[in-house]
Amino acid sequence: MLSIKTRQFIERHIDGNPALLRLSAKPEEGLDIAFAVEQIAIRQQLRDKLPDWAVNFGLVFPSRISGEQSSSELTARYKQRFFSGGNLMDLTGGLGVDFFYMSQVAETAVYIDKKEENSNVIRHNLATLGRKNAEVESGDSIALLSAWSRPLDLIYVDPSRRDGNNKRTYGLSDCEPDVVAHKSLFFEKAKRVLIKASPMVDVKQMLVSYPEATEAHIVSVRNECKEVLLFADTGQQIREATIFCVNLSPEKEEAFSFSFSFSFSEEEAATAFYAAPQAYLYEPSASVLKGGAFKSVSQRYGLKKLGRHSHLYTSAELCEAFPGRIFEKEEVFPFNNRLKKELSTIVPKANISVRNFPLSVAEIRKQTKIKEGGDVYLFATSLESGEKIVIKAKKIDSCR
Repeated sequence: MLSIKTRQFIERHIDGNPALLRLSAKPEEGLDIAFAVEQIAIRQQLRDKLPDWAVNFGLVFPSRISGEQSSSELTARYKQRFFSGGNLMDLTGGLGVDFFYMSQVAETAVYIDKKEENSNVIRHNLATLGRKNAEVESGDSIALLSAWSRPLDLIYVDPSRRDGNNKRTYGLSDCEPDVVAHKSLFFEKAKRVLIKASPMVDVKQMLVSYPEATEAHIVSVRNECKEVLLFADTGQQIREATIFCVNLSPEKEEAFSFSFSFSFSEEEAATAFYAAPQAYLYEPSASVLKGGAFKSVSQRYGLKKLGRHSHLYTSAELCEAFPGRIFEKEEVFPFNNRLKKELSTIVPKANISVRNFPLSVAEIRKQTKIKEGGDVYLFATSLESGEKIVIKAKKIDSCR
């Protein structure tokens, strides 16, 4: 699939500028310059997301968009927890990252992609990566699944989130394949179903449209929400799905920097209490905010909220287990015209965040003349009373 000269070109120029390489590379027999440059560009793009694959020069990547849309190694490995030792079918193979890592803990694994060229590439890549328990098919995955007779333990679906006009979609029923319309088929063929949804999906609405779900996982990497996973296990009899809010950290050996779980009934029943900023300030992780565990976090960790819609928390004593960033309060300023004029003399440079505040970060910087960066953090927010304040704080813990 890769000629010797094309592979050698990729290895020699892996750190080169793709745009310049297109112009400067000299044609040679056996060298596909356009293909080689595209492979270099994709590998550079994947260095952080798939470090092991990016330096494996035997692999082939179908297109740049396949790299952009693929899971990272961290999030792919996370999916191994949903499956162990049985038979896996991936209905929407794509680049095959999720399939590869999930197949590591499977007895047998079937990859399906509607494009035959993708399936051919994956056959090559799986052989290069040494995966011997994988079967690769191409065609309509729903039709192939309908005709499937062998037992399956897990069906994995990462549906296309584009409509007929190539616009992004977020609801489960708006994706291709429609995982809501076909769920009876999924449960007929497999004990468990795992669906990768858009990070923009409404988690509560997702669970309403899929009441069979036993778990929802909101997965962030470096505190940026990357995936929402819906998991249904027909062997579990539950009344309500558990939501797991997870942050993965590439910098930590254990990878999982925290996992916070709750249910929507717990959130509805929880009571939040309010207070002005105390000694410590807490900012929930992106996954916790995405899940909407606003009162649950307050009650679970004994913290008080600054305001009903501010989603910042405070305490007199340090709570090291908090799922998010922790700060030590230094000063609190009432936000008024005088502060706008004087704040830059007190804090010439700062990292600014807004929570339930009438101005954006850009507007605050414009009005106060505060430069970006440094070790100081400013939180512009509203108290439960409605008072607008700015909190100057020092970070004492990165996102857990």
